[in-house]
Amino acid sequence: MFSRRIPLHQVAFATLLGVGGGIYIYKPVFVTPRERTSDPPERDIRSETKGQITDEQESIKQATKSKEV
Repeated sequence: MFSRRIPLHQVAFATLLGVGGGIYIYKPVFVTPRERTSDPPERDIRSETKGQITDEQESIKQATKSKEV
């Protein structure tokens, strides 16, 4: 059916090109990594107070008391 054969040097070149392309897709060498665009999560100040009433909690309590009256 096929009267022509593919030369060995072309098979070797195609094999090396395929393996090299697979390695490059796995871990690119020439591309600089992108910077993170998302900000780190903010710390929860309530865990640091350990039961102490903060100013924000006090203002919420005062606002709810004034609405009840």
